[in-house]
Amino acid sequence: AGIDFQGKAITLMSTDPTDPNVVARTIINAGGSRYFSRRAFHFHSGEGPDTVLNGITIRGGYVVGAIGVPGRFGVLVPQPYQTTWREEITEPFPPRAEAGRNVNGVAYGGGILCEYVSSPTIMNSVITGNTVVAAYGGNGAQGTAGVVFLAGTDVEELDDGQWGGHGGSGTGTGYGGGIAIRGRSSPVIMNCIITNNIARGGTGGDGGNGGFAINDGYASNGGNGGASIGDGLGGGIYVENDSLPVIKYCTFTNNHATTGLPGPRGLPGWG
Repeated sequence: AGIDFQGKAITLMSTDPTDPNVVARTIINAGGSRYFSRRAFHFHSGEGPDTVLNGITIRGGYVVGAIGVPGRFGVLVPQPYQTTWREEITEPFPPRAEAGRNVNGVAYGGGILCEYVSSPTIMNSVITGNTVVAAYGGNGAQGTAGVVFLAGTDVEELDDGQWGGHGGSGTGTGYGGGIAIRGRSSPVIMNCIITNNIARGGTGGDGGNGGFAINDGYASNGGNGGASIGDGLGGGIYVENDSLPVIKYCTFTNNHATTGLPGPRGLPGWG
């Protein structure tokens, strides 16, 4: 969730917070990603202005509110059961690979989150390259090479590649790509550069690739990417109405607050 000061009056600083070269080389990289949600700092224990970050580059935060369950590969009865159709095939029609699940989520603070009346001092620092995403829909399963499925009480087999599963939809709101401030918190943010941070809404899961045909079977289609629903708010900084930060002498560049991205469509399988 981020480095936790546990309410203590601690100063974390570089050797020379006034030297931009030193600040650029003094890095806390959260190392977050879609499946490893991580931010750099989480202030939530009533920290005051004598808790200080001074002269540090903070980057690599990536916070996701929720992730949908991916479709399972190679199951005989996918859930939901979505059939594919071709004129040469008689009933029962074979199923598409399993879809990823839809999901709804909310996320705050890609790089730094201040909440629960926590008001540290953040100065002479660079907050860059952090992301918050409300939710990711589950990825659709990849199709199998040759379709094997349960038709009534019998297992059916086809030489065709199985069509890829659809990606699930992601729904929700992401708040504060660089910093989120909420819960009556009032940090002081001074002489900082806040750049290249992103807040995104819900983001669709990837469509599964189609499976390869065997023997003389027919080619398959990939699954559709999942839908993106919801907005990002505050690419650089998001502040809720109950909070009152002091922001002085800061530079904001190239921060983005956007709707989420739809998932990419899966690739077709040959045959």
